[in-house]
Amino acid sequence: MAVVSTPKLLGQGLGDPVLLNKIDRLLACNLSEYVNLPQLVVVGDQFSGKSSVLEGLTKLPFPRDSGLCTRFATHIIFRRTRADTKRSGAEENVIDLVEGKTPSLKLGWIVSRSNSSAKITHGMDLPRDKVGIAGLKIRLQDVQTTQIRRQFPKACHMRTEVGQKLKAMEQDLYALGTERGNPERQRSFILDIVTKFQDIVSQAMATSYGTHELFERYPDARLATIVRNRMDIFKSDMENDGNNNGNGDGEDDGRVDEVPVRKNMNASDHCGAIDGTLFEQEHMKKPTGDSILSGKWTELALGYVSDVIDIMHTFILEVLLFICPEEQIRDKLVSVPVDELSKRYREAMDQTRMVLDVERMNLMTLDNKFQETLEMTQKRSHREQYEIIKGMSKAPMSNTQRTIRYIHDILAAYYAVASRRFVDNICMQATGCCLLTGPRKPLGLSSPQFVADLTEDQLADIAGENAALSRRRTQLKKGIQDLETGRKITM
Repeated sequence: MAVVSTPKLLGQGLGDPVLLNKIDRLLACNLSEYVNLPQLVVVGDQFSGKSSVLEGLTKLPFPRDSGLCTRFATHIIFRRTRADTKRSGAEENVIDLVEGKTPSLKLGWIVSRSNSSAKITHGMDLPRDKVGIAGLKIRLQDVQTTQIRRQFPKACHMRTEVGQKLKAMEQDLYALGTERGNPERQRSFILDIVTKFQDIVSQAMATSYGTHELFERYPDARLATIVRNRMDIFKSDMENDGNNNGNGDGEDDGRVDEVPVRKNMNASDHCGAIDGTLFEQEHMKKPTGDSILSGKWTELALGYVSDVIDIMHTFILEVLLFICPEEQIRDKLVSVPVDELSKRYREAMDQTRMVLDVERMNLMTLDNKFQETLEMTQKRSHREQYEIIKGMSKAPMSNTQRTIRYIHDILAAYYAVASRRFVDNICMQATGCCLLTGPRKPLGLSSPQFVADLTEDQLADIAGENAALSRRRTQLKKGIQDLETGRKITM
């Protein structure tokens, strides 16, 4: 049997019993799984006598039924000729090994015969401390003491190593999040996410961007500002392209006859919550001719509301990404209420179409601005008694021309009032009430009530731990307990 360790310290016997007891306590709390502790390992081929040696050392009986052997976990495997097995011509080699003439092992050899081996008698005149269980026991005590004394002067280093591993395990356990092994913990876990989500929503709507690092890391999370900017673009588009006599210069990209309708096109990155909901037309032809009501309000309004939905859904996904690192849970938190979320998005689009229908079917206004504008245009027309035709002398306008001019002035005055009203109604009803502030706003769907209404199956589907995660959590908790116990022992 070979014992692998450090060189022998002569004359130190059993060493300090207190120190040995401390080693035993560290081994008992499984600290050897995380840091190196002094240990002795018995190695050898099957039936080479390991159990016999251990039986002799411990004075405990080992099983000896036919075909039954004792199995131990092996850390190091050596392949050598069996020193206690009689083979022709092997005696001299055994003596050389024991006397240290063969420099294959630093710690040398102790000869011990197992119960199942033949006795070697030829030339075995060896010192007593090199033969038998008694000599082996003394040698093992010396080796163990040597190993312990090498390690424990570095006890402070061991404490440091234990502390580092403990901290790493605690961080890994924290990264797994709250334990979610039953419906109560799962509901509490989801409620915590929803509470954080609503807190960020409140800050985003109040433009309190300095209160949370999210708004620095994700510019798309500045919801109120982005939506307001898109409102201003919608208003500008209505003024410039909702009614246009065809005198525009077109876009810089060469589309002289087209106007962009969609400004935010992130929908392709989203889940099914907005599939089939948004207005997919990206451009519209620039209005031409002398028509006052050009019919482009539909494209501009549906494009604007679609962009706000896109902006809002991007906001939802980025907030969840920030507060919930686990992708599977994020996806579930969106997919479980996806039908209701899609329904509320469609309600905003339906409200837009309803406002458009009202404007088409009811050409009326009670706004005094209409009458004021019409009176101003009529006074201007009254002053223009003659029409200039290519530098020729002024000719009086015919009754037909005056009628056409009067109708044109009425339509222009009405369009000025109706266009502003239409922009306000779309912004207030479709995006304001339906999407941002109303009782059925999509951002309010992730609420404590939503969590309270989840069934146990839904809770498990969203926040339940899979088997691998549960095993990992159990391993980390056991490791932390072992390391904490070991750290107290080393103090």
